[in-house]
Amino acid sequence: SFNTTEEILYKYIKDLNIQGVRTISIQKKPKSSTDKTMISLGYGFIEFVNSTNATIGLTKINKLMIDNHCIEAKPSDKRISKQSTNSNIKDTKEKSNKLVVRNIPFQATVKDIKGLFSAFGTIKSVRIPKKMNHNHRGFAFLEFSTINEATNAFVNLSNSHLYGRHLVIE
Repeated sequence: SFNTTEEILYKYIKDLNIQGVRTISIQKKPKSSTDKTMISLGYGFIEFVNSTNATIGLTKINKLMIDNHCIEAKPSDKRISKQSTNSNIKDTKEKSNKLVVRNIPFQATVKDIKGLFSAFGTIKSVRIPKKMNHNHRGFAFLEFSTINEATNAFVNLSNSHLYGRHLVIE
């Protein structure tokens, strides 16, 4: 359900006596470019300490009714593990107040990019390189006011989508 929070999900997990939960996260996005209230995307992730706990936990959670919605629980795609490994590699690099956003849909505008990322801080500039035919090339450069704002945007939007395309943020 779009109304289910991490706290509600945690209560169900605790009541079912599911062991080995490391983290629970519900994926969210800003309500609009003007209203920065975060709203649920209707799905989330539960990270377990090991595969045994994950298998047992998924079995107990699958088809569970929460907030009048049936939960569909399944193991996540392995790409997420690879992504977090890549994130750890990037963490060893020097932090910056600049981000590169790749895989941007061609119908996206500077306003769309600003609307998505401005919820996490003040954006100093957004640059979207263009081809000779004046269409953009599918990536953008963002500069935030501080390193913390850029880091916050990176962490919170690393699994986000824009117009149905998964954004790759570096």
